[in-house]
Amino acid sequence: MEWQSYEWEFAGEVLAKAVAAAQSEIPVLLIGETGTGHEAVARYIHSHSRRVEEPFESVNCASLPDAVLARRLMGWEKGFDRDAREPFKGLIGLGGVLFLYPIEPIGARSESVLRRLLQTGEYQPLGAAQPLKADVRLVAATNTEPETAVARGEISLELYVILRGLEVRLPPLRDRRGEILGLAERYLERLGDAWGLIGVGLAPSAREAILAHAWPGNLRELHNELGCAVAKSNGREITADDLSSSLTRPSARPRSEM
Repeated sequence: MEWQSYEWEFAGEVLAKAVAAAQSEIPVLLIGETGTGHEAVARYIHSHSRRVEEPFESVNCASLPDAVLARRLMGWEKGFDRDAREPFKGLIGLGGVLFLYPIEPIGARSESVLRRLLQTGEYQPLGAAQPLKADVRLVAATNTEPETAVARGEISLELYVILRGLEVRLPPLRDRRGEILGLAERYLERLGDAWGLIGVGLAPSAREAILAHAWPGNLRELHNELGCAVAKSNGREITADDLSSSLTRPSARPRSEM
């Protein structure tokens, strides 16, 4: 299934802000725990914006050393060094929407590139004689409170301030308890359609376990759990026995309900 199928998962306030973000070009900062749907929101903004026919590039900043990330952002001219056998426009030069997650911790070189981009609208590929005008939309995401990341030195206050043109907070699933069963049932419908199964649903025991769980992995955990349960149940009604032990043991119950 394509990610677009999950637009219905967004909390109401998230969807409203995503709609507004899609109509502008200002930077967007998505804040929420891991698994709350950062990339789905970023892709929604891309697909509903004027840039829908342009690239969407997703970069895991945490997986790249600072020098490598800065190099990929800027691009390079052919022959700049022994590894630059062919020119590369850089992720900024590709245009479209550039999604950076997580944005922290970010090194000094990469931060310098982003600050120049956001403050002047320019970037300079390695080996280029002159800076180039950028035409790219930046969406960044974090699973840490920005103030905490600033205090830890993982991102500068200046970069945080210019990144948050529009701030969108993605609530954790535990704060959407009235929606959890509805989200689970709709996702099961999508799984049934994709796998050619009819009438896959939740037995009372499964509903009770789902409501009792704290969902630390948020929407991602819900997806994984239900996908495994459908495979295990072989298309029949899902019971608590089809769910993983993390949902059915007593410690899975949220503190507020114990």
